[in-house]
Amino acid sequence: GKNRMIIVDGAPGIGKTRFLYAVEKDMGNHFSPVRVQGEIKEAFGPYYLAAYIAMAMMNRLGDKGISILEKTDEAEIDRLAQIIPQIRETDPLLPENDPEQREAVFSSFTGFITRLAGDRPLVLLIDDLHYSDPASLHLIRMLIKNGQVPVFLCGTASREKQTIGESVALDLFRDAYSEEL
Repeated sequence: GKNRMIIVDGAPGIGKTRFLYAVEKDMGNHFSPVRVQGEIKEAFGPYYLAAYIAMAMMNRLGDKGISILEKTDEAEIDRLAQIIPQIRETDPLLPENDPEQREAVFSSFTGFITRLAGDRPLVLLIDDLHYSDPASLHLIRMLIKNGQVPVFLCGTASREKQTIGESVALDLFRDAYSEEL
């Protein structure tokens, strides 16, 4: 019933992904884990990991989340399309550089994820979290902090021989929020 976050660090080939599969298998008996993987080619695209999480959650529902989208007003769909462009048939409008507008986008996303989770805790299993983008990490933090749904995040990350850009977002996130989360 409480939010928890664990990140397993290790060298490539040490068994982090196998560990995540074991956690998924064990938790699958009681929860519906959402499993996604960080992608190096996407690491600089804002919200890509958050979009992966939302799409994975939608895909596991019988109607692929359509009923939840149908109950969502157009303004909120526009805000969600800033993070999940696939939910709009046309390109989403470019966001304004306004803190209030950004906050509304974040609030819409966390509310949408909460509705997708239903009455169950949200279990996020993220492999290669070191490829995450800063915007997605911020949204994950907001999900954990808002407390509308219990969140358990179990991620894996590599720390060996990384190039510039790899793990920077995750390291900054850890430095800023590890005590809080």
